[in-house]
Amino acid sequence: MYTASEIEALIAQGEGQTVEFKETMPKRLVDLATTACAFANSAGGVILIGVNDKGVVVGTDFTNAQRSEVQSALQALLPPISIAIYPVGIGERLVWVLDVPEGSEKPYTVRGTIYQREGASSQKTTSPHQMRKLFYAHEDAPTWDERTTTEVDLLADLDVDTLRAFRQRALLDAETSNEQILKNLHLFGPDGNPKRGGVLFFTRQGELLNGCARVQCVLFKGLERVDIMDAKEYAGPLPEQYSNTMRWLKQTLKVRLSIEDGGPHREVWELPEKALREVVVNSLAHRDYSDKGAMTQVHVFDDRLEVSNPGGLLPEVAKEFGTRSSSRNRVIFPLFRQMHLVEQMGSGIPRIRREMSNAGLPAPEFISTYFFTVTLRRPTEWLPVNG
Repeated sequence: MYTASEIEALIAQGEGQTVEFKETMPKRLVDLATTACAFANSAGGVILIGVNDKGVVVGTDFTNAQRSEVQSALQALLPPISIAIYPVGIGERLVWVLDVPEGSEKPYTVRGTIYQREGASSQKTTSPHQMRKLFYAHEDAPTWDERTTTEVDLLADLDVDTLRAFRQRALLDAETSNEQILKNLHLFGPDGNPKRGGVLFFTRQGELLNGCARVQCVLFKGLERVDIMDAKEYAGPLPEQYSNTMRWLKQTLKVRLSIEDGGPHREVWELPEKALREVVVNSLAHRDYSDKGAMTQVHVFDDRLEVSNPGGLLPEVAKEFGTRSSSRNRVIFPLFRQMHLVEQMGSGIPRIRREMSNAGLPAPEFISTYFFTVTLRRPTEWLPVNG
């Protein structure tokens, strides 16, 4: 925390790369989040509320309600970062300090936009060069799922059924102990604590790290999000979320039996099953788990399926969309790959496109903003079940 003399020294220096003055609480509280975002993407900084543009301390005070509003506004800054908010007395007046550290998980965004500090102002980052610089400057820093946690004991809270299924799909030696498998998968950090990705993947305690680390499945009547016909939420280990979501889709979408040349019955989904599996598993493997305010969404309408996950495309992926891939989850993605639920990075989008084309359906639609959304158009006609 800054002392009164340190705040006075900052005020004397004036606004600049690491200092911004606010005479009063801004009417648009999101402005505080964008300034904090710019500081986090740069070298950190302080927002001083109660100091006018000329560097004169006019003072201000926060009610408890206003402080809560500021804290809520700062939640728009993603990934989450700890920002200290406290008053400092300067003479007989109070200056409120928002102390923003330099972020360790750059780039930070507000409503899907990256901001950086340029002199005494906060600017949107639109240059691909600047975006790449932000990403690659910290590419060796741990991703959110590589960071460790003390909130969960991975061995004590291990879901044995999930690990058993993982053993089978990954073709692991049945004689290897559970603890050794987890160690072989590098699911513990140097401090001996479990990595967040391992907790989400292999336990039922993931919601202690992110209460929205779940899948919301909703069937709507018609073409809009108005009349809900069915709604489910699936939590638990990530492989279980995947299997439950696929089971719900099978119950919700149309599936018929096909008999060819007197052979065995074969299930045919109205939307290609392989495309659905790819879309669902990618939404779990690539979503931004640092976002604690949104779930992965699987929404079915009369004419389409939409699957959305928090976290748009990384800039280096957006530039070469469909030909290059990069995962923000360096623990979770490899675990899905070892289960043979995803293949090499970069193959998912072409596979979805190919499956939809082979089924004679419209090409999939991809939109990347704050969310990444895949839309698959349902067929206008569907054959009845073969007997």
